[in-house]
Amino acid sequence: MLKPLFGIIFLVLLVIIAGLFVYDFVFSTRAVTKRKLRQHQARLIRYVREGETVKVQGEVVADEELLTAPISGRPCVAWQVLVRCRDEGDSVKWAEVMNEEESVPFLLRDRTGQVLIQDPCPNLALDFDEKGSTGLLGELTPEVIALLARQGLAHTDGLGFHRATSWREGIIEPGERIAAMGLACRVQRDTQGGSIFALQSNGEQRVLLSDIENTMDG
Repeated sequence: MLKPLFGIIFLVLLVIIAGLFVYDFVFSTRAVTKRKLRQHQARLIRYVREGETVKVQGEVVADEELLTAPISGRPCVAWQVLVRCRDEGDSVKWAEVMNEEESVPFLLRDRTGQVLIQDPCPNLALDFDEKGSTGLLGELTPEVIALLARQGLAHTDGLGFHRATSWREGIIEPGERIAAMGLACRVQRDTQGGSIFALQSNGEQRVLLSDIENTMDG
């Protein structure tokens, strides 16, 4: 009697894990952003035309005050942080408790010119190069504890031990090479009539940004 029950439970868990895997690699914002960038050929900035949705790539140049990444403290123009915690009542189940990001406008420059990246909520697909977890004997960093506190989440369990937690952080920093795609619009840069192309949301799709190598051409 117990064997069929265990078989059903195992099958249900397998389906749930497979569903999460498919979502993360096919349907998530990160997956869609990477896929769309890979599907388009990058254009030199000199040949960008107003009113078209275009992909460009180049070097990040700061345009205003930089942000500070919340875990690593690195200066950047965009950051994203993912935090997962294990459920207290379930030794197997993990839940994503935080998926936060922030960005500021910045310039993207190639050998032919530069564009302004201007979207308050771009879709990001970043290389999570700052990672950590509590592991068997690991400790939560003060930065991660502060992030959990901002969400009203306790960093300890009922016995006072640190909750099993993993975290990832990705950033876009000045000097880094990235790919970007958005609607090209000409915007004024000064009172003397100077203007520049900016990549903005087209109403249906946010600006796409990625520093992952396979989203770029060559």
